[in-house]
Amino acid sequence: NPGKSGDDLYQAAFENLISRFDYYLKRRHAEGQTSKGLIIADPRSTAFSAALRSAVLKYHAVGTQWATLENLVESVLFLASHESPGLQVADLCSYAVWRLVEHSDDSLGKSLRHCFDREPATSHLKPGHWHGVRYYGSDPAVRARLHTLWNAV
Repeated sequence: NPGKSGDDLYQAAFENLISRFDYYLKRRHAEGQTSKGLIIADPRSTAFSAALRSAVLKYHAVGTQWATLENLVESVLFLASHESPGLQVADLCSYAVWRLVEHSDDSLGKSLRHCFDREPATSHLKPGHWHGVRYYGSDPAVRARLHTLWNAV
């Protein structure tokens, strides 16, 4: 994201993630599969983890820049990834995307793309659109690799 780095970029990505997760839960509710969600993240520094907790409280009170949160319980919980199989899967998905972007290696991405959220074919918004990866760079080759992987299904 231009102009952001380090903790600012992480916080912006976190806001996007929490919004997408709540939207996913809203969509499941509309499909008759009501669920509530909980965000578990790998801790960074104590101060930054506290800042994320404060941000989540704010998002619960006034919403994110995209929407109000309706299906997330609690604040964000922090747990080291080696203690959580769910965080290990998230790390593996991130690694697969990194391999695709940095090394043109889509082998792991092909195996894991089903772990990412996708709009149903019946969606009035963007039928079949994949969520979970946002590329802020300008390299057309990387954009093409991401597009090819996500549209091969």
